[in-house]
Amino acid sequence: MGITADALQRIRDAVGDDDEIVADILQSFVDEVDGLLDRLAAAAETGDAVTLRRIAHTLKSSCRDLGDHVAADLCAALEHAARNGEIADAGGKSASIAHAGRSLKSEVVAYITSLAQR
Repeated sequence: MGITADALQRIRDAVGDDDEIVADILQSFVDEVDGLLDRLAAAAETGDAVTLRRIAHTLKSSCRDLGDHVAADLCAALEHAARNGEIADAGGKSASIAHAGRSLKSEVVAYITSLAQR
């Protein structure tokens, strides 16, 4: 689904409509998402349910904050499964989350670039 205008407006409302601050907030997601996705994949590979749950929860919150409810729902499903010890398909779920997360990252980077061009 990707970043939404409503999510961007909520961020702008919170920071006083300052493009530089909005870009800094979004850049935090860009800077952190690849590491989180890599750690999620490693946890899926080793069957580490605690780490799967924790990282899925973190990613779920970030995706929801940016308005990507599809990615957030994928994370919520993995978080729930890991909480219940149901991690047989964690690799497949983490791969789906990685695809959605990297797609969202691309959209965020494009938005940050558009702010810099104003």
